[in-house]
Amino acid sequence: MERQLQRLCLDYLRHLKLQDPTLCYRKRLGTPYGTAGDPDLYGVWRGIPFESELKRPGHHPTPLQLSRLQEWTRAGAVTAVLHSLDDLKAALEQVKAKMR
Repeated sequence: MERQLQRLCLDYLRHLKLQDPTLCYRKRLGTPYGTAGDPDLYGVWRGIPFESELKRPGHHPTPLQLSRLQEWTRAGAVTAVLHSLDDLKAALEQVKAKMR
């Protein structure tokens, strides 16, 4: 379930934040006041923005979600579609690489 993936990712980010308070992240809530298609998780780590769309294994982002991720990529953010905790870890490695 996507909710389980969300919990795993948020727990991992919480753990990282305890080690490095320069990490700031949030879970975007789907409300009528939000922008349709915006990624589920977003944050900044040492000045590097990241945006991630959560998807259950075997499921794919909608064309609108892919378009939003591309917007963030063009603006300089690290973006990813997360199907697992390992996908989040790989995306955060890309963030770390930009820190250097």
